[in-house]
Amino acid sequence: MRENIRKHAYLSRADFREHVDLIVHNSRIYNGSDNPLTKTAQQMLDYTDQQFKVRAIKGKVRCRIFLVVSCAKQSVIVRIAKQR
Repeated sequence: MRENIRKHAYLSRADFREHVDLIVHNSRIYNGSDNPLTKTAQQMLDYTDQQFKVRAIKGKVRCRIFLVVSCAKQSVIVRIAKQR
């Protein structure tokens, strides 16, 4: 995801959310629903949805979204480029 952000591969919020959702889906399949990685991935998706809703309510279409979660004692920071 980090590389996709750097390359501006996400053309919309929907693209970004779809990728996070795919991570959750794959983690459930390969790690199981109760696995810590799956729970962290779900937290990423929940946080992404929450932030998109907050931005939509505030009317901020052009914004940057920062997603910070803890995974295996490492902070993962994900940023989405400006909405187009």
